[in-house]
Order: sequence, then structure tokens, then C-alpha cells
Amino acid sequence: MDAGINKRGESVEDKINKLDVELCKYREQIQKTRSGPVQQALKACAMRLLKQKKMYEGQRDMLYNQTFNLDQVSFAAERLKDAQQTVIYASSSAMSISVCEQFRVLVTIISRDATS
Repeated sequence: MDAGINKRGESVEDKINKLDVELCKYREQIQKTRSGPVQQALKACAMRLLKQKKMYEGQRDMLYNQTFNLDQVSFAAERLKDAQQTVIYASSSAMSISVCEQFRVLVTIISRDATS
């Protein structure tokens, strides 16, 4: 799932780069033409491309935020698993200590009985 989002993000990034190239061409054409209807038409086309670029940038940012959120959820799940393992080890360790303590008490009782 994460790879799919990254792939879509890269696809949107490619579209943004293509729009940047087109915008550079329009900028050069606008600078070369005199004021008038031709330049106004070029500016209108450039504005349309800028709006598309902003839209794609918003989509890209949204996709990257989704990737970040998925990574955070994955990291939290790993931390929960680690915490669960820690609790399991701690409880088994506590049980071992309890068994050792019981064994020591038993040895003490047996040695007391043996000496009396």
C-alpha cells in the first residue's frame, strides 16, 4: 500500500516537472512578445498551467502526508509489539524469580527438618 502511494506521488511529481518546463517556455514567449492580445493569451495559458501545478502540488503533499501517517502507524505497531514482548519477558522472569524463591524456601525447610 505504501509503495502504491509513493508511486502515485512520483507520478504527480513528474506532472509537476512537465508543467514547470511548459511554464518556462511560456515565460520566454511572454517576454519576447509585445503587449497586446497575443501576450494576454499567453498569460492566460500560463495562468491555467500554474493552477494545474498548484493542484498537483496539493495532491503530492496529500500523498506524502498519507505515506508519513502510514509510517507512523507502522512504527507505533512495532513499538506495541516490542512492549508486548517486554511484558512477556518480564512476567516470565518474575515467574522464574518466584520459582527460585519457592525452591529456596523448600531447601530451607528441608535443611531445618534434617538438622532437627
